[in-house]
Amino acid sequence: MTRPHFAKAGSRCDSGFTLIEMLVALSLLALISSVLAASIGTARMALAFVERSAAVAPVQGTQAFFRSALAQARPIQRDGTSGSDLSFLGAPSAMTFNTSYSPRAQFEGLYRIEIGFEPSTDQRAGGELILTQTMVRPLAGEDQVPPPVARRRSRLLENVRSVEFNYFGALDDDGILRWRPTWVHLDKLPRLVAVDVQFGKTDTRRWQRLILPLFVSDASSVPCPPRRSC
Repeated sequence: MTRPHFAKAGSRCDSGFTLIEMLVALSLLALISSVLAASIGTARMALAFVERSAAVAPVQGTQAFFRSALAQARPIQRDGTSGSDLSFLGAPSAMTFNTSYSPRAQFEGLYRIEIGFEPSTDQRAGGELILTQTMVRPLAGEDQVPPPVARRRSRLLENVRSVEFNYFGALDDDGILRWRPTWVHLDKLPRLVAVDVQFGKTDTRRWQRLILPLFVSDASSVPCPPRRSC
């Protein structure tokens, strides 16, 4: 009597993957991993570019404001000698001047601009570069009532470590053309204004040093400010 022969139907399924199938699976896994890694790298590069652009935009906007506002700086000549009528008042970390420049690209009159560094109470956060804009001579026609005096205060830059201004020109008392850390004159503007802003060591923002001529000045053959290279 012969024993019945049973077919090994499940032996093929229980034997696992073949070597070829394993190689194909590993190749597909490696291909998917490389595609994912490339996608993550591209996303990181795009995010870093967006962050750098967002950080650079305020710096470029502040530099553009300095160029336009100082290019249109105007002296005030009045009969009185009040300190509020000073055409240009410059300090190492602040300056005040009059300009016809309007950020809205529309002539509205004469503004008094005050730009200064305000340190923060938190030393780790750094200070701020603050702009205060006050209308001193509104533009109005003969039959128009002058608009009320407007005063706006805004932040130009935040998280700033230091700000330094230098002024080139001659004062009446000496007549010598040179760079000065301060400038006080009733009706005379400096020829040049140098603006230097420093950020923290870990800050990715960079400030390109500005040496700006004023509209009413002759800025030819002027040396660099002290401790500066042009």
